[in-house]
Amino acid sequence: MDPLEIDIPDLQPEERLIIHSLRSKFSGGNNHSLHRPAHSGIRWDVVFETALRWNIAPMLYRLIKDRPESSNAWLIPDDVFISIKAAYIKTYMVNQTNFSDLTEIIESFSTAGIQALLLKGAHLAPYVYKDIGFRWMSDIDILIKREDFDKAHDQLSLIGYKYPDIAPEVWDDFGRKKELRDEAAVIEWYKTHHMHLNYYHPRGIHNLELHWRIARSTSPFVIDTDGLWERAGREELNGHTVRVLSPEDLLLHICLHDAYYHHLKLFGLRPCCDVAIVIQQFSDEIDWKALQRRARTWGVERYLCLMLRVTQELFQVDIPNAPFNATGKRIVNKRIQRQSVRRILGRETDRPSHKGMKYPSTIQTFRPGEGLLEEIGFFLKRTRIPREEIVARYALSSSSRLISVYRLTRLATLILSYAQLYGSYFWYRLRHGQTDRTDYSLDMWLRAPPPRRK
Repeated sequence: MDPLEIDIPDLQPEERLIIHSLRSKFSGGNNHSLHRPAHSGIRWDVVFETALRWNIAPMLYRLIKDRPESSNAWLIPDDVFISIKAAYIKTYMVNQTNFSDLTEIIESFSTAGIQALLLKGAHLAPYVYKDIGFRWMSDIDILIKREDFDKAHDQLSLIGYKYPDIAPEVWDDFGRKKELRDEAAVIEWYKTHHMHLNYYHPRGIHNLELHWRIARSTSPFVIDTDGLWERAGREELNGHTVRVLSPEDLLLHICLHDAYYHHLKLFGLRPCCDVAIVIQQFSDEIDWKALQRRARTWGVERYLCLMLRVTQELFQVDIPNAPFNATGKRIVNKRIQRQSVRRILGRETDRPSHKGMKYPSTIQTFRPGEGLLEEIGFFLKRTRIPREEIVARYALSSSSRLISVYRLTRLATLILSYAQLYGSYFWYRLRHGQTDRTDYSLDMWLRAPPPRRK
């Protein structure tokens, strides 16, 4: 094993206790690289608040209860322990209700001949963690085959599921608004360009995501959805058969979802826990060479490697060396891994948002040898947008005299938004004259498209 030696930054005793407990859970406690904190000085209210911030509060109760020899010496205040236990119980009860409602959906799909494959938390909580109170789920995700969408929609409608309110407009990947005539047109756009549609039930699952793929059609990835079904395993949900991703596909989906779609910002430590538990539970089944080949074929190798490295650093999980290198080159450098750990542990400052401007979701990567003026020109071309879009973005009347003023506002917000991402890059270019620095910052690295396959 050739791990990158990067210290976890500025851990407080309460944070150190949580990391140590998670390492004991996922690596068997056979590590000595993180000093075990003295429990007598621990502020347990801070432990609980940190677990909430890291999105692992339900896990905390089980981490304590599973080690009774230690929990008696931890002297946890009664009121804090009640809060810790309540987080677990709440998660258990909510998930139990959702799985009961999910059973009704699976049964309805079965009568219509629709296969359902459980994704993310719906797969992980009962079948990998093997405890539905251990992992919180913000939604329930189901994958169906694209040709079954209309039938699945009809079945969901029969049992009371509806679309949430959908405004008659969509946004493309560059933040440009496209007007559509009606709800049906919006839904059709989603079916063509997106990967899932949301449903809700006032007395059932409030956020049900019905997937027909795991990446958007406009994404830079090449994911063989048919292959997901061919490799899928089977599990039982309250007497009904459901499909689940193979261990390799499950790892790839977790890494793609958190690193690419959410940029390591939304779920704290939870995705790393997901990666760790998959490796722990399927250590004898994972084909690491096949995993790396598939990651390379999909174009998601960088996200797999990053999540494995960060998980290994945080939890000391035993991972073979194979997924960490490609064609002899280091996929993740020290800077990117360090920034990733800091982001996951909440060491970053939130970026400001600017009215009328979306933070760029697509990263521009420049060609080697491209001049600095050409690169700056790429952004200048985006300063002028049609009069109608200025009116729509800033809620102006079409005859307003302020349109010219808001064109300047548009320029200012564009500069402020892109400067967050590209400012330091251009400063580096001015000083050193180097190009193609997609690894200069974590955001550039995460959002840059995968390299073209030769």
